[in-house]
Amino acid sequence: MKIQPDPIVRVKLKVRNLFTAVLACLLVGCASKEEIFNRSFQQANDMADAGEFAAAIEILVPLNEEKPDFMPVVEALAFAYAGNGDHTLAAWHMIQLADLDPSQPDLRLLAAESLETAGDPIAAIEQYRIYVKTDSQDSQAWNHLAGLYRETGNARGAVESLLSKQTLDPSEETAFELAELFRQLNNPPQAQVWYATAARQSGPHENEARLNLLELSISEGDFEAAEQLAGSMSGGLNDPAQQGLLDDYRRQIDAWRSSQASMKKAREEQALLATQVERLRLEQQRIAADNVRQAEVDAAARRAEEETIETVVSAPVAHPSTQAAPGPEQKGDELAAQGDPQGAAVAYWKAVGQDDTRPELWLKLTNAYRALRQWPEAEACLLEARRRDRQNPDIEIIYLEIIRQTRPYDQFLDEVESSRSRFPQDPDIAIRLADALSATGQDTIRAIRAYEDFLLLAPPDDSRRQQAQNTLNRIRGW
Repeated sequence: MKIQPDPIVRVKLKVRNLFTAVLACLLVGCASKEEIFNRSFQQANDMADAGEFAAAIEILVPLNEEKPDFMPVVEALAFAYAGNGDHTLAAWHMIQLADLDPSQPDLRLLAAESLETAGDPIAAIEQYRIYVKTDSQDSQAWNHLAGLYRETGNARGAVESLLSKQTLDPSEETAFELAELFRQLNNPPQAQVWYATAARQSGPHENEARLNLLELSISEGDFEAAEQLAGSMSGGLNDPAQQGLLDDYRRQIDAWRSSQASMKKAREEQALLATQVERLRLEQQRIAADNVRQAEVDAAARRAEEETIETVVSAPVAHPSTQAAPGPEQKGDELAAQGDPQGAAVAYWKAVGQDDTRPELWLKLTNAYRALRQWPEAEACLLEARRRDRQNPDIEIIYLEIIRQTRPYDQFLDEVESSRSRFPQDPDIAIRLADALSATGQDTIRAIRAYEDFLLLAPPDDSRRQQAQNTLNRIRGW
């Protein structure tokens, strides 16, 4: 705040100036009424100089009534009231002076000081606000205004004033006060900003600002920030009370970190359990689907057997000939070679009715349905061939080709992986697994490993090697 002259000194200066003016007026021959006015005014000033403020006021009041806008009288009254202890009236006359002469904004400060002394901080605030509008660069005035706002419980007004003061004259203390006010206003984000500002500057509130910032971070649930802040205070604090707070906050952070580890472990266990449950569900679905297909195969086999029996019973007695009639399997082979897969399927079913133990016969029936693109029937027949010869990689490869048409892709991928584990040295199955994984685009690491396995297993002259190498390079980004 700007330094103001002592009120008594100002009165004396004004009196001297006025006395000179009165003498000049007398020399030029003032009117009698004016002379009386000037003499009375001089008498009042003399009394004020002698400390007789009440007597001076008795003279000055009528003079003020006679000339209400005469600034020397108004000013003399202001200082006389101040000297007499009536700070409210002193302030009122200071305000009147400021209204009469707006070029002297310091009069607002004097009025505000008088009102503050009179115990009227709200009225003092009003005069300070008028003053800072004319002299907004007075950082001390902004600071004093903030103090009055705090005194009257107006935290928002105090914040506005301190923000202006901080702009003009930044300090650690003001930043800390702003943080405290924002916290009082239940504005944690702004409180954190100003606590952080105060903490970055060395000063009496530096450690307190750090601790308050730490407390706010914990209360807001931002334990990551709290952990980082606590780590920056590893050197400890000299104040035992502050060190105790810091230790308590660190215990809370440690408890949070421990709970996070437990929660993470629980989430991982839940995820693993969910994965296992899903796998079990899919396996149950697969088993149920296999059972349905097996039932369909059994029913088809029974129908074929019944048809075969009917055919045998109703067939006419064959006359002896030099060449035996072809059996149903041979007939099926002939029809398949002639491009009649439907007739071949009927013949093969008759052969199955005679002997259903041969996997190669079931495979022929499968191929007939593949030619007809009747994939469910083809899968059912191949399952019979596969069940009778589970170590045949050729049957396994055909099985994978068929279920690519009948199963959802994720189930198909599971089956390919199962086949790969059963035939780890078969390059045909390895390349199918690699292509399947590559097609999903979701697991490049497994796809790369599968292509590498194929390149290790496939013979040098395998025509698929170059394509596999190209795909492998593309996945790797080479």
